[in-house]
Amino acid sequence: MEYGELEEKRRIISGEILDLQETIVSTRILDGLGGPHNRGRKRYWIRNVIFLNLIVLGPWLLIGAILHEFERTRYLWISAPLTHEFVIAGFILAHVEIRRMLRDIPALIVDKLIDVCEISEFGNWLGKSLSIPSMIPFVAFIGLLWVGLGIAGESMIHQEFVGWGLSVTLILEGVLAGMALYSVFWISMLAYRLRKYRYELNWFSPVSSEVLHNITALIKKRAYAFSLYFAAFMLTSSTSLVDRNSKLVFVLPAFIIIWTIMITQYLITRSTTARIVDREKWKTLIRLAEKINQFDESCDLSEKETAERLLRLGEIQRQVMASKTSSYDLNSISTLLGQLMLPILGLLLGNLDKVSGLLH
Repeated sequence: MEYGELEEKRRIISGEILDLQETIVSTRILDGLGGPHNRGRKRYWIRNVIFLNLIVLGPWLLIGAILHEFERTRYLWISAPLTHEFVIAGFILAHVEIRRMLRDIPALIVDKLIDVCEISEFGNWLGKSLSIPSMIPFVAFIGLLWVGLGIAGESMIHQEFVGWGLSVTLILEGVLAGMALYSVFWISMLAYRLRKYRYELNWFSPVSSEVLHNITALIKKRAYAFSLYFAAFMLTSSTSLVDRNSKLVFVLPAFIIIWTIMITQYLITRSTTARIVDREKWKTLIRLAEKINQFDESCDLSEKETAERLLRLGEIQRQVMASKTSSYDLNSISTLLGQLMLPILGLLLGNLDKVSGLLH
């Protein structure tokens, strides 16, 4: 393979990946509401927040006023708008982080790939995975779950239907929440997908290769961003602003889902780097074994120089075999624990009065 051909393919696919920032669903929605000419200005985000609030909260306000449904949902007057604002914030956060990842991937990942066909396949997968058809099943599932918890859960606990206005609002919220959570799901899919490809690696110690650090850093940055968001969500949703029954419906399931997402993403990322290292490690071992076998067939092992070369190859083979494959270490585990503790910290701060009473 010509080096120039590889560099050209990297350049082309990197350009296509950068262009994906303009075609992802969240960009189309936010540009449609805020105007692409305003991107980068404060008015862009102000317009988006205003219009998203009007679109999603509008049915509750309009239908609720027409059908006189506000009184039956008075227990949600604070918690429902609060939840809605967090959904909007999560949607915007997901949009920003996905765009940042698409900007980082060319330099961190594409420039380390060594196979032209794999580079093209990776670019095609990115475009397909961020398309509307790929998102629909996941968004529909989250939307149904959101609607089930919001409409059925609240209605059953309070023994009264929440009303048609709030139901439509919850459906629209579920779509936004599904799109936001799809970005988290997509990051996990990306981490798993990266194990398929071949990279420029340190053949003697693959685990210390730059691309493995790049993969881990690419995922870890997003994990911390979402951890802080989840911590703020747990802090607000567990305070006295939210009624007790609504906490049972949303907070506990949300906490379980948050922890499951974080742990799963961590395990997938570490297993991906381990798979890449193990594949390169065995590739090196096979190459060394072939060289050692060539000595057996064509060289006189009684010669000192030949014996020393053979011993050196054997020593290198043992060192490569003994080199670690897994990237699990104290630093990575402490990073995971730090991410897991942020939602717990938010939950504890939201229930500070109860925690203080328990301690006393």
